[in-house]
Amino acid sequence: MEPIHSEIEQVVDDIKDYVHINVELIKLKTTEKGVIIASTLLVNLLLGVCVFLAILFLSFAAAFGIAETTGKIYLGFLIVGGFYILVGIVMLMTKDKWLKNTFIDNIIKSVYNS
Repeated sequence: MEPIHSEIEQVVDDIKDYVHINVELIKLKTTEKGVIIASTLLVNLLLGVCVFLAILFLSFAAAFGIAETTGKIYLGFLIVGGFYILVGIVMLMTKDKWLKNTFIDNIIKSVYNS
């Protein structure tokens, strides 16, 4: 009777070890995916800030350039502002087609490609 009891204990210990290892593996995989997603978001945020600043300074340059050409400072800023309003309207009208789907696709890729 003793050998069977010993073998059952060994099987139970093996199952406990297996479950513990699988739980640790799931924790590690989850942590890895979280870090990948967080780092991707941080890099994209920094890139977005750089692009925003570049567009801001280019917009000022364009506004002052138009102002110098027309002779009226407000007209340069008005034209650049109107351009951005048009861009915003176009983006608003087409956001579901390309903007939303692009973000969703990128998030899904970053979750499943690691």
